[in-house]
Amino acid sequence: MQLPKITTTPLEAMSTLQLRRVNNRRRGLDTAWSNANEFISLKKGYPLMIAGVGGSGKTEVAFDIMINSSLMYGWRWLVLSPETPSAQLIKKKKDLVVSLMG
Repeated sequence: MQLPKITTTPLEAMSTLQLRRVNNRRRGLDTAWSNANEFISLKKGYPLMIAGVGGSGKTEVAFDIMINSSLMYGWRWLVLSPETPSAQLIKKKKDLVVSLMG
């Protein structure tokens, strides 16, 4: 007698997960990056968490998303980053705005 399979590997579940992502949820707003829009969308009231190792560009990605959504949709943001000093955040924001303006 063969027992039913009760576990699934991530690769076995991939097609099911992709179908659910496309068909079973309402998408939020675009990020302004067409390659990222396939995986994420922005919705008011939903947190955006960005994870990665130190120095991998998490803050720059977060600021890009904030600036893009502010320009595209008029959104305002609150930044809470207790492990990053305020002066460092202000410098990163200034550098990003300067790079956007040319």
